[in-house]
Amino acid sequence: MNTSNYERYSWTTLWVALGIVLGLLIVTFYAYYENVNANTLLLWSLAYMVMGSLSGFIFSVPKIISASGTTSTNNPNGTEVSGKVQKIQENTNLTEISDWLTKIIIGAGLVEIKEAPKFILHIARVMGQGIRKVPLADHQMNSSNIIDSVTIMCAAIILYFLIWGFISGYLVMKLILTEQFATTQAAS
Repeated sequence: MNTSNYERYSWTTLWVALGIVLGLLIVTFYAYYENVNANTLLLWSLAYMVMGSLSGFIFSVPKIISASGTTSTNNPNGTEVSGKVQKIQENTNLTEISDWLTKIIIGAGLVEIKEAPKFILHIARVMGQGIRKVPLADHQMNSSNIIDSVTIMCAAIILYFLIWGFISGYLVMKLILTEQFATTQAAS
């Protein structure tokens, strides 16, 4: 690995870490300001980050396909060398599962996209009930017209950490791990 790869990895790592730290700081300050349970909010944030990262990994699992044909190339000494042609794509069971899950998630997501805001709001209300130091009454929690700041923050946590986790997982897999897989495959 050359120095430019390390520089690229360091920038990717910096941006991913910056997004995570910024999100966690905002959550921590909000918890302090609203006097809610910060530990639970941070655990929820990290849980959504992991779920998003896993989704990003699944969407970007690389494939390594080896061509059956051979090619002739000249090495620096001027002699011809025959070898297999390889492209950066590894064919594994994980790749097939990734393809299936990606298609299922996109298909189901497109069909159910209209229900997503209601679902996120419902989950945010349940999360909000769990982080409050003084819980809402049952009739307040079930009322559809009550959307308080805790529920809004929980919805923001869901969206931010799922999306940032997805982007982070996708970038790490595409930019770093794919190259590592290709380097490992080329060495063997």
